[in-house]
Amino acid sequence: MHAEDRSETSIFSSTAEEAWEEPRAINWLAVAALVLGILSFGAVFLPLMWLLPVAGSIVALAALISLQRDTENRQLGRCPAWIGLTLSLIFLAWGGSHQLARQHLMARQSQDMGQRWLQMVLDGQMLEAYQLRLHPSERRGSAAEVASAYARDQESRYGFEEFTREDLLVELRDLGPDAMVRAVGAEGYERRRSRFEGHIDTITQRYLVQGERQGSPESLVVRLVLSRTRERDVPEASWRVVQFERESGRHA
Repeated sequence: MHAEDRSETSIFSSTAEEAWEEPRAINWLAVAALVLGILSFGAVFLPLMWLLPVAGSIVALAALISLQRDTENRQLGRCPAWIGLTLSLIFLAWGGSHQLARQHLMARQSQDMGQRWLQMVLDGQMLEAYQLRLHPSERRGSAAEVASAYARDQESRYGFEEFTREDLLVELRDLGPDAMVRAVGAEGYERRRSRFEGHIDTITQRYLVQGERQGSPESLVVRLVLSRTRERDVPEASWRVVQFERESGRHA
């Protein structure tokens, strides 16, 4: 009888101890890692958001180290920490590859645009070349419409005449339409967001222009700064030549 009482007492005592077992604490580093991992999705679209997956990875590793040192298993959070680390690494890799692909596309488009603009100057198509110097909202239609508008608008005509007198453009026209234009390579890329114009991509391209002047071969290295703007409610983006200069000095 006493043995049964001791057995019952032992059972109830064990049950009471289990019932009063101290709950495990939540590792808040793991929770923060999970939140940062989810927010890291923004790194796919904005390079400035790359700090989120980097921070998420660091916090997740710190949480896992902290949980690893918890030999008595008093903390919860291994699963959220691993999920946060995985999401941070995925979005960091995704954002990096997306940015590199976009930068490559912008380099190709700007290279073609700059080569086309230089060829216009070499061919003497100055009205068309001048239009590509203007903001898309300031451009006009065909060359005939541009000439007619400039004949009526003294301010616009003055801007165009100043453009045609630029030293670099005079040198390029002297080389003539038979000159060869070869892209040398891009120098820099920048992307920013404007409140009024949306996203603006700016890239610098260098070109080697080779031709003849008065029977003697001549080469010019030209640097163009090109900008791509995609305004709101406008389906297509527009490129423009923001700046042009020789390798040795600025001309615009």
